[in-house]
Amino acid sequence: MRFIKIITILIIFIAVSRCCSVAEEAELNDKIMKIDDLKPGMKGYGKTVFSGDKIETFGVEILGILKNYEAKSNMILVRLTGNVVEKAGIISGMSGSPIYINDKIIGALSYAWAFSKEPIAGVTPIDEMLKVLEDDLKVDENNQSDLSFVAKSNLIKTNPAIKTNPTVKLTPIQTPLMVSGFDSRVFSIMGSEFDMLGMSPIQSGGSVETEPEGDVQLLPGSAVAAQLIRGDLNASAIGTVTYRKGNRILAFGHPFLQMGKINLPMAGAYVHTTLSSILLSAKMASPTREIGRISQDRKAAIAGIIGEFSKMIPCRAKISGTRNAEYNFEVVSNKMFAPNLMQMAFLSSILASENSAGEKVVELGLSIFIDETERPIVLKNIYYDAGPGWYPVYHITQPIGELLNNCFKPITIN
Repeated sequence: MRFIKIITILIIFIAVSRCCSVAEEAELNDKIMKIDDLKPGMKGYGKTVFSGDKIETFGVEILGILKNYEAKSNMILVRLTGNVVEKAGIISGMSGSPIYINDKIIGALSYAWAFSKEPIAGVTPIDEMLKVLEDDLKVDENNQSDLSFVAKSNLIKTNPAIKTNPTVKLTPIQTPLMVSGFDSRVFSIMGSEFDMLGMSPIQSGGSVETEPEGDVQLLPGSAVAAQLIRGDLNASAIGTVTYRKGNRILAFGHPFLQMGKINLPMAGAYVHTTLSSILLSAKMASPTREIGRISQDRKAAIAGIIGEFSKMIPCRAKISGTRNAEYNFEVVSNKMFAPNLMQMAFLSSILASENSAGEKVVELGLSIFIDETERPIVLKNIYYDAGPGWYPVYHITQPIGELLNNCFKPITIN
């Protein structure tokens, strides 16, 4: 009899759980509007942060649907209204701002035209973005390893400009890369190189703390940051959260770099102000406390997990010369970003402490601690240099890229 009671309770529990699951699914479907239900002239609103951490709304009008604007992808064409967007246009950092019609989410503000005279933009449909969450869950279930592609490029070596005929096309809204602590000469190099990756470096302040400690939340419309380097030098890409389900979020509405499965630190962001510019209107922001990690970088969105954290590579630059200085920072453990960011960070450290023009002798040393060896890998060399020190720094930091991109096995730099 006791066994029968237990079985009965278990059946009831399963039935109730299934009912809750169905109810949650129905509630989710009620809050989503698909593109087939959209008509030109329908009006709604979007959510984003223009200042501080307060989520504000702006007006939206549906202009039409661009079916198959790219292979197997649709785009919702909208016009934005409101004091801020009518003055500043489409703002860098608004990528991912959720758009609602009849209080149902239709997608994320994500694409625009360069130098457009009106705030007309493209919205990535929410059903295409939700597939990124499905991909993320599948990766967790299969426990796949990080398959990030091998990148041998060096940002210090600029590529020649490629001339193309003028085209009028939708492009992802530029992602502002908030940078602080870097020398102005290195910042100029970052501008030309990161622009090719769809990011616009903007000089800003370092990270800001929030009070109290636990008030950082990521909700639809919140500003979110992907941290690439932090500490005495900082660089964070800023966007907007589109959708949240439990501890998982979707943001941007377009790829960061479309690297697939990734592992980048995710933080909140505080918007100091919105800068209106003919060239590029942008949110001036700083990252706040780290609260999770970005796990997917796909065409329709990036996905993140709150409460899981990324390992970063701790770095220290010690300068001994005319004046002694020490810089401490962490760089994202990513084979594409880490080598280039380290080059720029070390070079900035030297340029901030020593003369950059005139003849000089530079002694450089590098110590790398990795899991596979008990002792560090040590490199030392002496250079004569009459320029700003580009080549010596590249030469001494090149092994970092070789280690991270080796074809034999993954390397963890400690």
